[in-house]
Amino acid sequence: WMLYRAGYGRKPNQQKILKIKLSHEDLATILSQCYCTIHGEKGLKMKGEGRVQWDPSRDLYSARDGVPRKLSGLRAIQIGVSGSLSEFYAGSPLSIEDVTELAHRVAEAHGQASPKLVKDMMDELDLPEERT
Repeated sequence: WMLYRAGYGRKPNQQKILKIKLSHEDLATILSQCYCTIHGEKGLKMKGEGRVQWDPSRDLYSARDGVPRKLSGLRAIQIGVSGSLSEFYAGSPLSIEDVTELAHRVAEAHGQASPKLVKDMMDELDLPEERT
């Protein structure tokens, strides 16, 4: 979903898509300093330099008109950080990998008219298996 929202690495000021790996400990530290937002309540003043929200999960292997299909009953976490929590995040990666070319290939697959073509093209990509 984030690939789609970033224009698959083709939007202005979003031309790079990075895969950032964190340790479980560092992710737990970040999450411990986040508050949960509820869609539509963005104006609330909450304590913490991070926020999480639960968005509808998307199926990377199926798309219609270039938009990944929503998965019923599943949610995906979206994490936002600011201030010193942002600095902690920036200093924490175990690895950073540029996956922009992969994002472009996903965009090409999602742009196919036929669901079978979308799936076939996605199956050809070297993607990690998602766990739910």
